Amino acid sequence: MGEPIFDALRREISETQKRREKLVILKITFVTALLGFGSIKLGNLISVYRVLYLVPLVAFFFDLLIMGEHFSIRRMGVFLRLNSDSEKEREYEEFVTNNRDRFFRVGSVGITALSYGAAMLLLESAKGDIKLIECLWFSIIFILFIVAVLFGYQSLLKLDRLVESAKIGIEKLGKDARVSIRRFGKPNLTGYICEMREDSFVVGNSKTKTEIRYKEITKLKGENRDVRVWFAKPVSLLERLRSLTVKVWRTRT
Repeated sequence: MGEPIFDALRREISETQKRREKLVILKITFVTALLGFGSIKLGNLISVYRVLYLVPLVAFFFDLLIMGEHFSIRRMGVFLRLNSDSEKEREYEEFVTNNRDRFFRVGSVGITALSYGAAMLLLESAKGDIKLIECLWFSIIFILFIVAVLFGYQSLLKLDRLVESAKIGIEKLGKDARVSIRRFGKPNLTGYICEMREDSFVVGNSKTKTEIRYKEITKLKGENRDVRVWFAKPVSLLERLRSLTVKVWRTRT
């Protein structure tokens, strides 16, 4: 029942990667065109250096679009790492999580920084000098760009650490702690932690004992003496759809 959803996710990842590549190409094209057009000067007759003021703004907005697509790709990859029906796919996504490509981020930031510097140099060449207000314009947009990059990086780290957060919460509570657990596509559980393992832990109550993998957890509430833990994993629309499909299938069988 869940396989078509995973196929749709894989197709969406591929399509999003293509959109991101197109945005990168468009960014380079627009920035290069603005730099070339802004550097045009025919004596004292024609000078359109004011176009250079748009270079940092255009580059910044393209970077936001590119980071948005990049985040979508990572988010879908994390979902497959946690919930895919294929063990090999989960292992591959785990491997990718531990070996991220840093060249793309460095290259994207480098192109933006170079475009800012080139725009300022061409502006100085066209006018003869750069005023303080112009320096502030370029500096403010560059600072906004750096803030956006740092915020995006922190958001990506949170995605990669979803499983770690649940595991840390369980380890913090310790054995014999009372917990309430919500799992993706499976019945909720309430009981006491009986055993903790590397990739899972065991919750027991008066009737049964159940082994739970950390990556199954979507919400965790626990208490043990003075220690309290609350953890919630963001749930996407596709996750909710799959969970609803599983519940309907169970009620019919």
